[in-house]
Amino acid sequence: ADFFHISRSQLFRVFKEKMGVSIKNYILTLKLDSSLILLKDKNYSVEEISSIVGFESYNTFYKMFCKRFSETPKQYQSNPFETRH
Repeated sequence: ADFFHISRSQLFRVFKEKMGVSIKNYILTLKLDSSLILLKDKNYSVEEISSIVGFESYNTFYKMFCKRFSETPKQYQSNPFETRH
């Protein structure tokens, strides 16, 4: 908002108008999509991935992942190449 010299609420409104989604949901989608890439790699634990992609709490990551993808992160990690997302 400071960069564009507009208020925070105006930034949120314009972002939603242009993108069709709130900033909060946009960032959540980026985090969850990034987690899919890391889960396929299998070099990190699910707990590490939740932190790497920017969740402050593993529980929040777990809940948001299950809500969006209808499975747990560990289920996805065990078979990441199955056709689904």
